[in-house]
Amino acid sequence: MIQMQIKNAQLIQNALNAFSKKISQKVVKQGVKDCWTPLLKRAKANARALDRGRTKQKKSKRMGHLIAVALILQPFKRQRPGEYGMKVWINPKKAEQFIVTSPRTGNRNYIPAAIEYGHAFPGKGMGPGGGAPKDVAAKPFLRPALDATLPAAPKIFEQHLVHAIHEENAKR
Repeated sequence: MIQMQIKNAQLIQNALNAFSKKISQKVVKQGVKDCWTPLLKRAKANARALDRGRTKQKKSKRMGHLIAVALILQPFKRQRPGEYGMKVWINPKKAEQFIVTSPRTGNRNYIPAAIEYGHAFPGKGMGPGGGAPKDVAAKPFLRPALDATLPAAPKIFEQHLVHAIHEENAKR
């Protein structure tokens, strides 16, 4: 969640209030989308970077590529009046391909989470003789993208607001 403090917020609010409610909502929604688009692009690039190395598998079938294709930017389902938010996450229509059920225990595992956070606790992976996978370190693709793009998000939003207000005023 990003909270930001905008200088001259009352002037911006007055400018948005001068427009119809539909136009002001459109301006804010587009601004939020503009803020999170760099996060989506970087997360997709980081996911594709997971596919480095030699393998006989086609590039389009590798896990990093599948994750990159499934990542989307989507508005929150539940929003309070006057608030708007978006999230970068795996498309629910494509999420089923990432769920793997363990034949031994019957546990369901979600592959992107296992990649992002690592899997098996240190020393609890049982190794090759135990049948379970070895301890696997995290290879985050979403968190580094968020850390890199988050500082610039308020500035992008502010620039979008100023530009959109000038553009709407020019139409009048």
